Amino acid sequence: MPESHKPQTGPAQPAGPEDWEVSTVTLFRALGYAVGLPAFMVGTAMFMLGFSLGRDGILDAACMLYALAFSGIGGRVALGRFPPADERAALKVVACVLAAAAVCYGLLRGLTILLQG
Repeated sequence: MPESHKPQTGPAQPAGPEDWEVSTVTLFRALGYAVGLPAFMVGTAMFMLGFSLGRDGILDAACMLYALAFSGIGGRVALGRFPPADERAALKVVACVLAAAAVCYGLLRGLTILLQG
């Protein structure tokens, strides 16, 4: 094989820090599952415990965990559907997710008060 047809390979270069950049959207979407899924599971267990014991404190904590799960998993969907173009757009998406989590908490807490008594 002639010398000109051999593949040109240089010394192996280690991956630099610029090769390992992770966008904040990817990080938030990963944390959405890491926080949202356990919060949902623990919140479900706390709802069962709170309704069986009739304790308002446990139900309040369960509502908070469900709101956290809603914002974590719902934030993934919001970022997937409306990817932010800049920091201002990202702040708008985060503000909307937090507002939705507050509404979710309020609705769940109101529902638990109605179901208890």
